[in-house]
Amino acid sequence: MAVVKCIFNREHILCQGDILLDVEFVEYAKDIGDDLVEISRITFPFATVISQSCDIEQTNNIINDPPNSSRLFNVIVIPMHNAASLRSGKHLSEIGINSTGINSDRWRDICNNSVNRYHYSNIEPLEEIPNIGIYEFVMDFKHYFSLNFNDAVALRSNTNHYWCTIKTPYIEHLSQRFSHYFERIGLPGPENQRV
Repeated sequence: MAVVKCIFNREHILCQGDILLDVEFVEYAKDIGDDLVEISRITFPFATVISQSCDIEQTNNIINDPPNSSRLFNVIVIPMHNAASLRSGKHLSEIGINSTGINSDRWRDICNNSVNRYHYSNIEPLEEIPNIGIYEFVMDFKHYFSLNFNDAVALRSNTNHYWCTIKTPYIEHLSQRFSHYFERIGLPGPENQRV
């Protein structure tokens, strides 16, 4: 279980590795008639920005220029789940999803980052990082979403929504693991194969 080092960085507007607090995800919006729209929102207590800093910086530099095909419309974020909550299967219970707990052998593999789907982080508390009392997180790479670029910048600039930034080389390791999982080639299970 490696310790991940973070910094409290007020100099950047938004960058890869920023850990944001109370990030809202719009699950769906549907027309329910009479000019009314039903919107389902999920708020994740913690989420990490995984989009590349160079793309974010380039978008930030051209945001006031005429329309440009190089700008990002959204940034990719990954919810961070309290490790104990994920292990018990209760990490998504607030949105009505409960799963079975994770056994000791599988949990040991997750904590060692040996399971491609998950990324375990034990964040080292530092004096300048606000104390939230929880420092062991797991990211499930199946659960990622995008935030509007301007909304992400607004969250980052609000002291109530920015916690800290994962330092180099830890963020590169996380990014590499996410991209490896994301680009995997899905194969059908044995029951779906033709003979």
